[in-house]
Amino acid sequence: MIVRLNYFLNLVNFKYSIFSILFLSASTVFALSINEISQNLSFKEGFKISVFGAIAFVFARTTGIVVNQCIDRFIDKKNTRTSKRVLPANLVSLNFAWVLSLFCSFLFLFLCKILRIFSLGIASLTLMIVYPYMKRVTFFCHWGLGLVYTVAILMNFCAFAESGLSMRLCFLALLWGGSVGMVIAANDIIYAIEDTEFDREEGLRSVPAHYGEKKAVEIAKVNLWVSYLAYIFSGFVGSLDKEFYFTAIIPLVVILKVVRMYSNYSKKDQEGESKFFLANIAIALSFLVSMTLFWSLSR
Repeated sequence: MIVRLNYFLNLVNFKYSIFSILFLSASTVFALSINEISQNLSFKEGFKISVFGAIAFVFARTTGIVVNQCIDRFIDKKNTRTSKRVLPANLVSLNFAWVLSLFCSFLFLFLCKILRIFSLGIASLTLMIVYPYMKRVTFFCHWGLGLVYTVAILMNFCAFAESGLSMRLCFLALLWGGSVGMVIAANDIIYAIEDTEFDREEGLRSVPAHYGEKKAVEIAKVNLWVSYLAYIFSGFVGSLDKEFYFTAIIPLVVILKVVRMYSNYSKKDQEGESKFFLANIAIALSFLVSMTLFWSLSR
């Protein structure tokens, strides 16, 4: 039983859901910090949306990660880094994986219907299915993954805005979601460096395979700076108070450290993957701390 549970956790890649949870939590706090949203929302309704939204996130992420592994199973089997994953290693049946993804996608859309974001749920689900194929045709696949997160954050804002988002708040949500999406894209580019040679041999079009490792690192760094600019610009669009810019110092400090870490990147570093995993956690956590502090100062 414990072994099967371990296989299931490996299939859904639970470890890597941590930064997703942090980013989603940060966007929830941010949405509730905006008067145009919070003033029309009772505590009971806000709590209900938060709970349903969190459950929807679990189903959405499970769908996305399982579909991705189902589609990529033959590629993963050829790659020594991924060949021991549960699907390529036949530790979990393909039928189980597909049934699980269909079950989770149905429940995700059901909750989206309750939260009045069904159309965005369909768009999000479509992106999750398209994303695994993007690497086969374009190096923009990394930003495709980032777009999944951008749409998720837009959905979060829309769920809390009972009377609908104004154009201004919609733009704000897209900017802040884009900020998160660029962090995700940067992280995905860095991870793809490990598979540069394999991707070239298989004709897969990642940024490292297309531009080389050094340029890939520089592109990842640019992504982080664009992320921070989008973060700051969302404050201008939302006409937010000075507290927002004060708290924005927190992610700036963390991004500076991560950019420096990118500059010292080496494939030979045995602890490289764990370092970048923790770096991504640090950025996500800085977003959450910044938004929580902004919420408390704006009360």
